[in-house]
Amino acid sequence: MISGFRTRLMALLLLAVAPVFGVQFWEIWQQRENALAEAKERAVFLARQAAIRQADLIGDTRALLNIVKSIPAIRDFEGPDCETYLRGIADARPWIQNMGIADADGIIRCSVTPDGVGISIADRTYYRRAVSRHTFVVSDVLIGRVSRRPTVVAALPSQESGRTVMYLATLKLSWIEDLAVRVAADLNGDIFVVDLTGQMLASHIRFGVNASIRETGNILNELASDREGLAIFAPDQGNAILFGYATIPDTTARIFVGIPYATILNSVHLQTRNGLRDLAIAFVVILVLAWVGGEILLIGPIRSLDVTTRKIAGGDYGTRADESRGPAEFRRLGQTFNRMVSRLETLADADPLTGLANRRQLDRRLGQLWKQKPNTPVAIAMIDVDHFKHFNDHYGHLRGDECLRTLAAVIRSRARRADDLAARYGGEEFTLVVPGMSGEEMSRHCENLRATIEGLAIQRPEGAGPVTVSIGIVSTTPSETPDINRAIRKADEALYAAKGAGRNRVYTHEEREPEHAQLSHWPPTPRLQALD
Repeated sequence: MISGFRTRLMALLLLAVAPVFGVQFWEIWQQRENALAEAKERAVFLARQAAIRQADLIGDTRALLNIVKSIPAIRDFEGPDCETYLRGIADARPWIQNMGIADADGIIRCSVTPDGVGISIADRTYYRRAVSRHTFVVSDVLIGRVSRRPTVVAALPSQESGRTVMYLATLKLSWIEDLAVRVAADLNGDIFVVDLTGQMLASHIRFGVNASIRETGNILNELASDREGLAIFAPDQGNAILFGYATIPDTTARIFVGIPYATILNSVHLQTRNGLRDLAIAFVVILVLAWVGGEILLIGPIRSLDVTTRKIAGGDYGTRADESRGPAEFRRLGQTFNRMVSRLETLADADPLTGLANRRQLDRRLGQLWKQKPNTPVAIAMIDVDHFKHFNDHYGHLRGDECLRTLAAVIRSRARRADDLAARYGGEEFTLVVPGMSGEEMSRHCENLRATIEGLAIQRPEGAGPVTVSIGIVSTTPSETPDINRAIRKADEALYAAKGAGRNRVYTHEEREPEHAQLSHWPPTPRLQALD
C-alpha cells in the first residue's frame, strides 16, 4: 500500500505526464525500428550486389578458361606455342596473375611462369574437387607454390582424347580488393570478402571488429548461418555492427557488408536527444516537487532502516531501528523489526540445546578480546566430557541431552564476570573463556569445576563411575599469541594430554620459550613434556 506522502505525490505527477511520456517513447522506438529495418534491407542488398560483382569476375574467368581450352595450340600443351598463347591471354586480363595447364596426373605441363612447369597440384583440394565433380571450381586462399604468396585458383577440367586436362587461372587478390573498394565507395561501413576457412580475400575497413585479419575472418564465418542473410556482431566493448552477407556463386567465399549501429542510428539519436531533453526537464520538475515532502516522510525513515539492516547483516545484533522516525506505519515497522532482531540475536548467538554461547558467539568474543585487550591475559579452557559417546549410546540421545544441559549449567556458573564466556564448542566439548586470569588461577578455577561435575554423581553405564570431564587450559596475551587459532590449539593440546593421562583431570599448556611448550597437571605434579 502506498502510504508515504512523497510516494503519493510522485505517483500522481507521474500519472499526469505518463501519456505524454508514452507517446514520446513510442515515437522514438518507431524511428529506431524503421531506421534498423531500412539498414538491414540495405546491408543485404549491398552484399548481394557485391556478390554479383564478384561473381562477374569469377564468371569472366570461367568463360576465359572455356575459350582457352578450345584453342588448339593450347590444348596441345606439349607444343612450343602454349606458353606464348597463355602469356598473351593473361597479360590482357588485369585480374589474372598466372595461367597453366595440368595433365591427368596433376602435373603442370604449360604455364605463364616457366618455374611452374613440372610442379604437381594433385594434392590440392580444389584439384581433387574439380576432378571428382567434373566442373569448374574456385579454391580457397592458398599459398602459391611458385609465387609463395596468397592466391586463389580457378580450375576447369576437360576430357580430351580420353584424358583429363585441367585448365588453371590464378587470380590476383589485389584485383578482388579493388572490386571491394569500388563496392564500398558509397557505403559508410566495412566490406569483407572471406572464404570458408576464414581467410580474408579482400577488405575495405573503416570501423572493423577490433580483431586481427585472421580473427576477423573466423568471427564473420561464425556469424553467418546461411548462404545469404543478416548477422549482428555485438562485442563486449564497443559498438555493435549489422552485417549483411551473401555467398559468391561457384565459390565458398562470402561477402560481408557491415554498418555500425551508431551510423544507422545517428539521425535517430539526434531526435531522441531532443525528445529526452524535454522528458528530462519534466522529470526533474517531478523529482523536485516530490523530494521535499518525500524526504522527511518516506526516504529518511527507509534510509535509517536500511542502515540498521546492514549493520545487523554484518553481525551487529545490538543495533536497533529508530522507532520514533517517520509516519505511523514506519514507527510500527520499526517496533516489529526490533522485536524480530532481539529474537534473532538470541537464536544466532545461543546453542539451542544448552543455552550457552554457540561457536559463532565464541569466535566473535575471542576476536574482540584479541583486538581490544592485546596485553591482558586471556585464559581459555577446552572441556571434554569423558566417555560421552558410550553414555549416549547406552542411555539414548534424550538422556545424553539432559546430561549435557546439566553440565552446561555448571560450566555457566563458572563464567561469573561480565567478560567471562561459557560456550558449547561442539558435540560434548565446551569452552570457558576468562579474561585477566593466569594459567595457575585458571587451573584452580577449572579444578573446582572438574570436582563439582564429578560430585554430581551422574552415573555412567555398567557401574563405570560418575560422569567426569577432562580440561585443557592455556593462558596467554593476544600480543604473545596473535593467532587465535594457535591459542585454541594449545588448549586442545593440553586437553589431549589430560585425556591421554587417564581423563578426569586438568592440564595447563605453558610456554617457557616460544619453541618449548610444556604441560602442567593440576593438582601439581612433575612437569610433562608436551607432544608437538
